[in-house]
Amino acid sequence: MRYPKSLQKGGTIGFLAPSFGCATQPYRAAFDHGAERLRDMGYGLVFGPNCYAQEGVGISNTPDKCGREFMSMFLSGESDCL
Repeated sequence: MRYPKSLQKGGTIGFLAPSFGCATQPYRAAFDHGAERLRDMGYGLVFGPNCYAQEGVGISNTPDKCGREFMSMFLSGESDCL
């Protein structure tokens, strides 16, 4: 089991797609602004493939693909938090 620890300065944050994704406005602009602010604070960012996907009406992708993305990013160790 992995136990959480505090995100250290300069750590890496992994982003996963919410249920509706971030491909449309105003969500895309807000997401990009938030990412820019985190970069300016010195954090590294990793984006899952579904963050900007728009596969269906009101969803970022299928639940199966989003689930695989979550598990892949969780297990990769590429980011310090999701």
